[in-house]
Amino acid sequence: MQSQTENKSTLFLFGVALCINVFFFTVFAILGVFRYGALDDYFMSTVLTGAYGSKFDPHLVFVNGALAYCLMPLYYLFPSIGWFYIFQMASIFCSFTLFSYCLIRQLGFRLGVPLAVLLSAVAIEFYASVSFTICAPLLAASGAILFVKGCIREKTLWLAAGCILLVLGAMLRFQMFLLVIPFLGTLLLWAHFPFKVVPKKTLIALAFCGLAIYGVNTFDENLYNDSEYKYYKAYQYKRSFFGDGAHYDKEAISDELEERGMIPLDFQLLCAWNFYDTRVFSADSLDAIIKIANRNTYVENKQRLPAAVAMGISNAFTRNMAWCWCFVCILILLFAKKKSRLYPWVSLALVVASYIYLLQLNRLVSHVEMGIWLYATVMGIPLLRRDNAVVGEPSKIPSRLLIIVSLFALVFLTGTILSLPKENRNRAVFAVPEMSNDWRDFLEYANENINNVYLLSFYQYKDLGFVKDPPYKAAKSGSWLNIIPIGYWNINLPGMKRELEKRGVENPLRNIVNNNVFTIETGNSPSYQLFYKIHYHKDLKVDTVQTFGNLMVLKYREVSDGKITED
Repeated sequence: MQSQTENKSTLFLFGVALCINVFFFTVFAILGVFRYGALDDYFMSTVLTGAYGSKFDPHLVFVNGALAYCLMPLYYLFPSIGWFYIFQMASIFCSFTLFSYCLIRQLGFRLGVPLAVLLSAVAIEFYASVSFTICAPLLAASGAILFVKGCIREKTLWLAAGCILLVLGAMLRFQMFLLVIPFLGTLLLWAHFPFKVVPKKTLIALAFCGLAIYGVNTFDENLYNDSEYKYYKAYQYKRSFFGDGAHYDKEAISDELEERGMIPLDFQLLCAWNFYDTRVFSADSLDAIIKIANRNTYVENKQRLPAAVAMGISNAFTRNMAWCWCFVCILILLFAKKKSRLYPWVSLALVVASYIYLLQLNRLVSHVEMGIWLYATVMGIPLLRRDNAVVGEPSKIPSRLLIIVSLFALVFLTGTILSLPKENRNRAVFAVPEMSNDWRDFLEYANENINNVYLLSFYQYKDLGFVKDPPYKAAKSGSWLNIIPIGYWNINLPGMKRELEKRGVENPLRNIVNNNVFTIETGNSPSYQLFYKIHYHKDLKVDTVQTFGNLMVLKYREVSDGKITED
């Protein structure tokens, strides 16, 4: 009888948590815009669906290929649905539902619901900026909570579910998964302090989890053993050194390149994401520039590191998740066992350590920061116990505390809604970014001239990527065949190279003068003309052959002795 009552209570509390998160998802569906928060996610989804010719390609670079194979049956059964995006959105929804349920169950309905509302209001921010970088910590944190609870209560099912979610988090973004390990280790130490024997189930689950993560990482590495994909993967670090780097003195590098008889323009083009020349910007050629760049990196000033960490943490409080951590820490001080009341200081120390690590890597970006504060917040939830309340029984919880939490929840919700990206919406509900007539006309033109090649600069490629396909719809196989970036992480993709070769293009920037090769710009780019003259010793003339609003279809031709030469 007691078991049936407990099951009913569990279902009721889970139902409440579910309703809270359905409400916030509905708010986002009405007021927000469904889009990827990062361009990388969209183009990973296009690689997955074969937008550059292949039927299915699991080589996602940033995400483990094992996840691609997990999604593959869904793409085969329902090929028009964007399952990669659906998986990410479901990760956000399910994770915040789990967090809400844990809060309500451990703090009781009276205090747990307002705090669950406060935390779940932040989900809107995650929906609006969905990416693999912020979904990975959600999965890892959910897995860590279930794992810790399964360890404490010795429930095999919870341990297994925790392991699965931890592995999924590692598959989605391994580097973000690594940041959860200190938080998980802290909770496991707390659960077995002082000197409690770790249950065999926990040790076995940890071993299986470690082996599974090692296995999927090995599987992903083996996907790139093919010579074409091996070069494609090896090129990633070298191109990102210039595209993502801000840790070197650009003027000093340009000066040294000039002193050594090399070409500073090449470095400038690399930093501006214009590098699809397979000879000038080959992997071996980039090594020489990287060596010079490494000699001109900014000297690390460790004395300024504390100030940088303090500034980073203060900036984090302009977003909601850091404030959620504050509330959880306050409640731990009020509703946790005595030994658990050190968690606020331990979690802050782990946050500071994470900031120091990321600052030294020059990778402290907003999405990663959200993940760190998410770990610090939700990993404190298992420590909350309403029967250990300092303030007394749940029925005697001061009303002022409930009012304060509720008011902050309202402030979080209002602030999040006001900060949603302001974009043109194409419908009232489930809106996606509206494609301009310029891009719509260009795509129609490109489809009519499928044997031509249209080269887009990084910024044009980025603009088109955000609006071409609704994220919840899969990019059609072959839908990007003749639209090629001049610089992005997916250049040298074997499928892209095959499509270029079919159209007689082996080296895009060298073959920019081919009769069927055009560039899409909002203005003439004289750097291409100077680049071509330096490396291929020919002057170029550029003509506008078509316009679509602000978009121009440009044609470059070689000029020899004042005459235009046709390829």
